[in-house]
Amino acid sequence: MEKELTALLLFVFFPASVMAQWKDTIKSFLPQVSSPAAEGAGVTYQGTPFQVANSTSFYCRLIISNKDVGVIRPGDLVFDQRRWHNQWYQYIPVAAICYRDAAMTDYVGSAGRILTLNEYSPAEWTIRTSDIRTPDGRPVPASTAAATPTSRRIKLPREWWASSVGIQIINNTTEDITILVNGKPVAALGTGGVDYVRAELVGGYSRPLIITITAGAGCTYTEQVWVQRNYPLSRQIVFGPEYCGWNRWR
Repeated sequence: MEKELTALLLFVFFPASVMAQWKDTIKSFLPQVSSPAAEGAGVTYQGTPFQVANSTSFYCRLIISNKDVGVIRPGDLVFDQRRWHNQWYQYIPVAAICYRDAAMTDYVGSAGRILTLNEYSPAEWTIRTSDIRTPDGRPVPASTAAATPTSRRIKLPREWWASSVGIQIINNTTEDITILVNGKPVAALGTGGVDYVRAELVGGYSRPLIITITAGAGCTYTEQVWVQRNYPLSRQIVFGPEYCGWNRWR
């Protein structure tokens, strides 16, 4: 199965029409997941697919809901199958921290997406060059690279508490940033750093979290996020030059 999938992925850098066909075919090749207990009762089913593919020429570290699932190389694909769902919906923040080299020393920029997963619809993202934001606000030049793609299964994190919120923050600037929650410093991040702020609501009514991000002198960004009762929420902030004004970073 993996050999067939690897051969298929060799077409990753072809035009958009081929890319669409590539993604559809990949889904049909993903392993089917079944429950041994259900099979014993004569019932089989497959899990809900989750997948992230890398169509860029960069090497990207994937952070999913604060879990580092490793590097996705040019042309690679990572996937999982959610066999059962403890929430109606799970909103999953996915961050791609991208570098030009396999040694992960030449930082390009970051991309992010919130994926929605439930028992009826799959969650899928193909990372494209246009998704990546640079720390200086300039566009990433389009490029392709020869690759020998592979597929790899990961284990998705799961949100167990319904009344909760998770905020994933990526530092996509050239300066260190400080993150404060309700006025209290909780993290300091360098370029390409990631932090995750999480809060639960136990009884009572909704309440706000005030997220403040500072970067150097004169740059402060504040956002209010609510923890909702019986509703799991995710937010992702790719904190880049646009949060403090373009001219400051050029």
